[in-house]
Amino acid sequence: MLSLLRVQSFILMDALELKLEPGFNVITGETGAGKSIIVGALGLVLGGRASAEMVRPGAEEAEVEALFEVRGDDRLAAILDAAGIPGDGELVVRRVVQSSGRSRAYLNGRLCTAAELARLAPHLCDVASQHESVALTDPATHLGYLDLFARLSGEREELSADVERLEETASRLAAARLADRERGEREAFVAFQLQSIDALAPRPDEMEELALERNRLRHAGQLLEVSRRAADRLEQGDETLCDELARLASDLEKAAELDPALGAAAVSVENARTELSEVGRDLARYAERAAVDPSRLAEVEERMYRLEGLIRQHGATLDRSEDWRSLDGVIAARQRLADELERFASAGSTIVALEQQQAAQLAAAAERARRLSKKRHQAADKLGKAISHELGELAMGGARVIVDVAPLSGDRAELSVDGARLGRDGIDR
Repeated sequence: MLSLLRVQSFILMDALELKLEPGFNVITGETGAGKSIIVGALGLVLGGRASAEMVRPGAEEAEVEALFEVRGDDRLAAILDAAGIPGDGELVVRRVVQSSGRSRAYLNGRLCTAAELARLAPHLCDVASQHESVALTDPATHLGYLDLFARLSGEREELSADVERLEETASRLAAARLADRERGEREAFVAFQLQSIDALAPRPDEMEELALERNRLRHAGQLLEVSRRAADRLEQGDETLCDELARLASDLEKAAELDPALGAAAVSVENARTELSEVGRDLARYAERAAVDPSRLAEVEERMYRLEGLIRQHGATLDRSEDWRSLDGVIAARQRLADELERFASAGSTIVALEQQQAAQLAAAAERARRLSKKRHQAADKLGKAISHELGELAMGGARVIVDVAPLSGDRAELSVDGARLGRDGIDR
């Protein structure tokens, strides 16, 4: 309800403050008193077109403010809340027009556009002059009037919730189908990458192990010579260190019979001989294994080269603070590729599940929409007769109002009921 209208420097008016009380308010006056200017000011705050002619001569700008009581209007409250406009049962609309013709609009102090203001206008005020009506000529409002008359608002909201869920499922299904169409090429690429990793089957520390083996193979001749020479000197050759230590231990054991104090030295020398003898045998075995093997060196270098190729290909997954030779990134990439390939395999079942869900939701929404449409058709004739009766009381007995409920047309084949498009308000217009 409009409760206050304040005007400053608007057309011919210097200033005006008009307070309206609940009930029927009448503004009277002879021609030229300014009644039309008040209506024009109200039209401006309802989103009407601004022009420089609206500014009073000699003024820099014109200003019109209107205070509306909006308590109890849940639909308007929802619109204001969605737009982020604060309020507590009151709405102040302010419009300022500059002498240049430019204008600004405010809703509870928040700057807004004239288009936003115009969208709110049907919920704030209805102008019904001789050739003008805001709401009655807007087809978007007609279904709401019929539902209010027939007390169907609750059923309409329930249907709206059903259709919202149905639209969400339809959107998910469309996305799943699109992904399924694009899946073939991606699936082949993922399978190829996965196969290239599995063909090598890398292990986490394999690069370090191969690097050590390559180093041994590259220097096999030198290692063979050193180990064999050491084995001969310790244990395998003539006059070895171990033979000399054995004689020395024997001499000390005999001397210990004369002086027991030398017994510990004899034991130590014998222990040293035993340990060095074992080392000599180990070196001999190493020398047998350390033969030069060019073919094995080639195998190791080839595998390292291929593993380094995997690391370069999937290197984006590696932590660059770590040794770049780590295969952790490749192994992690392998797991992600396997998971993606598994999702591809289950994509078909996802589509089937969504199709079944959509069919069930559509059936439930369709049944609700049919019941709502039937009640609307029943109420339409009553509403038309009721309005026609009121017109008869206004000496317009020949006038007839027909409320025609027709199917809602459209091209959304996936959301249709009996050939009519299913929207959040149902299948009717």
